[in-house]
Amino acid sequence: MVTRIRLPRVTRSGGRYRTVDYKDIAGSLRPAEVYQPVDTTLTTADTVQDLFTLAPKRHAVNVFTNPGFETDDISSAWTVSGSAASRVTTAQRSGKYHLLINPANSAAGEGAYTTITQVPDSNPQWQHHIVASAYVRGASASGDVVLSITDSSGVAVASSATHSLTTSYARLEVGYMLPVGTTTNSYRINVATATQHNINIYVDDLQVELNDEGAATPYIDVVTHGVNTQWHGTANASTSQRLPTLAAITFFDLTFVNNTYIAFDNTAVSARTNGSWTPSAAEVLASGSIYVPTGTTWRKEARTDIYDRISFVNADSGETPRVYGAVWGRPIK
Repeated sequence: MVTRIRLPRVTRSGGRYRTVDYKDIAGSLRPAEVYQPVDTTLTTADTVQDLFTLAPKRHAVNVFTNPGFETDDISSAWTVSGSAASRVTTAQRSGKYHLLINPANSAAGEGAYTTITQVPDSNPQWQHHIVASAYVRGASASGDVVLSITDSSGVAVASSATHSLTTSYARLEVGYMLPVGTTTNSYRINVATATQHNINIYVDDLQVELNDEGAATPYIDVVTHGVNTQWHGTANASTSQRLPTLAAITFFDLTFVNNTYIAFDNTAVSARTNGSWTPSAAEVLASGSIYVPTGTTWRKEARTDIYDRISFVNADSGETPRVYGAVWGRPIK
């Protein structure tokens, strides 16, 4: 025999009665959801493109407060050793400015460092890491550079691989597991030559993270990816943060302007023409493409799982449909 328990709708707490909605209690156990706005117009008729592409990025905080060097604080935030450092517009990776390090060509190890304070120690139950990453390039395709983490006295505790400079930006990464129970709470992030040379070193998009994984996450670009990122204070003069992004779309609410074919985790195919190819009905069916007439608002309330992308293409000749609304679902863990 199955015993059924009937939960009371009214409970007493602190001398007062209150109504309990058990559906709300169950709903509160759902994993957090991430919403993302969508508004895309097909760029070229008969050329399929992605309406939304999933590129999961983990939550991260950049504790370096001027990562794109857009604020002129070089003289106060950076200390040079055998080199000169300045903020320039010669070859920025993002924004308008970047850091220029000009080695004196007298010895190896010439560069500049910035200090990160209030760094936590690890503890026996939890390991913390300090992780630094930066994009570097050279004024010419010669010379080398290394990214290091040093203690407060300048002794290196971890270094990236030596990088041979080119005229294109490359990302250097270095991580250090913080020891347990020490009193050190400041570390230096040092960019310097690995051998003696006088090639100008350009640095941009520096990120310093404190995490439990010991690996750098993608750069937190507040300007380009503002929907999932933010400054904690003044732009280019405060720490920045990225919320975890979508790992799977489970629901969506989309409105279609013009007749459209749409596909989930596949390439959309029009039954009319895609360039020089006229697909058969079977090919359209095999692609998973769905015809959506103009003016439709499609609310996918029942659960679904989209892990890669949503693509779309016009259904009628010469048209460039617009699709707008929102998608939401599970963030990356």
